[in-house]
Amino acid sequence: MKRIALLFGCLGLLLGTTPFALAQSKPIEWRIHTPHGDGRSEWVIEKEWADGLTKESGGRLKVSLFPRGALGFKDADMLRVVPQGVIEGYLYYPGYIVRDDPILALTSPEMILYQREHFVNYWPAAHEASKQRLSSKWKIRLSVTFTSPACSVGIVGRQPFNTLESMKGKKIRAWEVPQMETLKKLGVPTQMMSQSEVYLALKTGVLDGALFGVSPFLNPMHEVAKYWSTLYQGSMLLGMATSEAAFRALPPDLQAMMQKFEANLMKKWATEVTGWCAQYDDAEFKQVKEKGGVVLSPFPKADQDLLVKAAVEGWRERAKELGVEAVKYQKKLETALSEAKPKP
Repeated sequence: MKRIALLFGCLGLLLGTTPFALAQSKPIEWRIHTPHGDGRSEWVIEKEWADGLTKESGGRLKVSLFPRGALGFKDADMLRVVPQGVIEGYLYYPGYIVRDDPILALTSPEMILYQREHFVNYWPAAHEASKQRLSSKWKIRLSVTFTSPACSVGIVGRQPFNTLESMKGKKIRAWEVPQMETLKKLGVPTQMMSQSEVYLALKTGVLDGALFGVSPFLNPMHEVAKYWSTLYQGSMLLGMATSEAAFRALPPDLQAMMQKFEANLMKKWATEVTGWCAQYDDAEFKQVKEKGGVVLSPFPKADQDLLVKAAVEGWRERAKELGVEAVKYQKKLETALSEAKPKP
């Protein structure tokens, strides 16, 4: 066996490759689920990770994104599908997996901050908490995390909404529970609705307005709700997660390559993330205006401060409802959030 290993090693040096590469007869293929597709700003980031790994491995590891749920699985099922090895990975967002791990969904709920700079400082703590829990409880490896390149989360409305007061008594929808609960605390009765259903509901007059992210989805929205006002700078925690078993099955040199590439990629994103707001949002707002949409002034800072206060209160309450383990998890992250707050 030693002679065989020595032979592979010498041959590898002559050919400029490794023994693992020589022993690998065909590419290892990874299938990655994502709800996003071309046109979403997140897709650009996801592709940078997937295509980068394929390139860095010299094609030995082929990482393929399957957009818009093309593999036939639901976002909510990822903690069941991936550890079983049905697919190798997925687009990670704690809010999607609240059914199977409500504690993990406490990591970085919407509205607990409204500045992109605050997210950048809080990011390492949120990444590490997610990474540890995914690994220990679900045998999932958190490869990288990032936030949505497009920053602005606002209200699309059939009439102008750019204060909390203007939303009271109106039919408003949100896409997840923390948003809904936060707005209710502030006197804005809000219900949940899938983003895919918002367009028709606005068109038929069922709704007055809805929470939405600035993205290509906003472009058709102006046809039925032409007003937009930014409520806060969204900084949801997103990431790419893979099966730990799939990672361990890689040859050691590919594991090392992947770890190095991902560490460098996150360092790169950290230098770019605050600039993404202008890069993506300004372009989207320009398109909306050109098509007849009306971009109002953002919600006032006083309203944004109230939003964060109510969101943090709701964050604590959800943790208490889940028990001691959840409270410990939430308190650790709230401490990190407080310490990460940018100086005025």
